[in-house]
Amino acid sequence: MEIFEKIPTFDAATHRQATTYTDKPDPANNRIVRVWDVEPIPLAEVTATLKARVAEAVQRHLDATVAARNYASAAAAVSYIDDPNPQWDAEARAVRAWRSAVWQVCFAALDDVLAGRRAPLTPEEMIDELPSLVWPD
Repeated sequence: MEIFEKIPTFDAATHRQATTYTDKPDPANNRIVRVWDVEPIPLAEVTATLKARVAEAVQRHLDATVAARNYASAAAAVSYIDDPNPQWDAEARAVRAWRSAVWQVCFAALDDVLAGRRAPLTPEEMIDELPSLVWPD
């Protein structure tokens, strides 16, 4: 006898296919219909996934932005603080201040999402809300 599997439609952001199911005989079609259960994803997992996705996107944004000035990463740019070259020192200080402002905005937005004060945001939406880097002259 054939087993025909069905998975109910669900929102993958908040639910997932469970490991449990119910088998129902379908003698008219000479098969068993296996209906998989759907379960909510625990809030801690949803939260951790959201934070990780947004943090990865923000870090990529930081690194990509400073790459315009040939720095390998934001961390590499900041390492030039107190460099004897005054331009590099100034750029490093600007990047450090900007990086701090970026993470403050990011974490405040995530806190608002997790507290239910705003809708969840995509990594792209988070990037759009971040302050811009102003390079020194």
